[in-house]
Amino acid sequence: MVEHQLLLAEVAHMRTTPRKHAFHSQVLFFAIDLARLDLFQFAPWLNYKGFGLYRLRKKDYGILAKENSSPEDFIKNAFKTKNKAVPEFDKIQLITTLSCLGYAFNPISFYVLFNSKNGSLPTGVVLEVSNTFYEKKLYLLGLEEMKQNQTESHFELLIEKEFYISPFISSGTNLNIRLSFNPEKMTANITSQDEKNVLLAASMKGQFAPISHREMVIQSLKAPLQGLRVMALIHWHALLLWLKKIPFYSKSAQPQLQKGLLHDSDT
Repeated sequence: MVEHQLLLAEVAHMRTTPRKHAFHSQVLFFAIDLARLDLFQFAPWLNYKGFGLYRLRKKDYGILAKENSSPEDFIKNAFKTKNKAVPEFDKIQLITTLSCLGYAFNPISFYVLFNSKNGSLPTGVVLEVSNTFYEKKLYLLGLEEMKQNQTESHFELLIEKEFYISPFISSGTNLNIRLSFNPEKMTANITSQDEKNVLLAASMKGQFAPISHREMVIQSLKAPLQGLRVMALIHWHALLLWLKKIPFYSKSAQPQLQKGLLHDSDT
């Protein structure tokens, strides 16, 4: 059953070439049933419309911000636009970080699709990836990318990135996206790779947990001021990569390699 939950996650990045560089961090994600937003409140921690340390704001998301289309219709149309089979779904769970004290930055959010006939295993996933310019791009994983058994759903997609995410990796590389879900946990492994090498391996391992005062205190202390902290870490590690003389790709130098951004495919 889809419901509001926490996802207690560890995120790791490992760069292998031309210089090694790695880090890991605790990140608090929220798993939100988009059909029950009116019940997304847990004072004083969470709120959808009123005060809360963490808030879900539709304007922070490319799909949710579309006033002329519901998330369900937008996602179905996105699959059709890419000539991909539309997964059967009647529920959407958004796995994301949230605005904290009014500031939000979500490098990646997962729209996990469920069909009540299929029980607690997802039938598809839409990734909404953001860069520090607040541009967004969708990557779609559906029936063609899914392998499922009785306990888990697995998805794998190899696709041209066509998006400026990191200034230290060309937008012309490929992404290999591997996701795994069961009712207790999820994992995500995403590699940036060229024809010869894996340039960067990013992973996320998360455990679902009920929302409670105790857990909110613990996780907020582990990852304080989360959005600001993530942005600060991005710039700190960018400085370290620059000092290691990793090749730098300016955004203006590769405009032709950015394709299919979310605003380009608005419906």
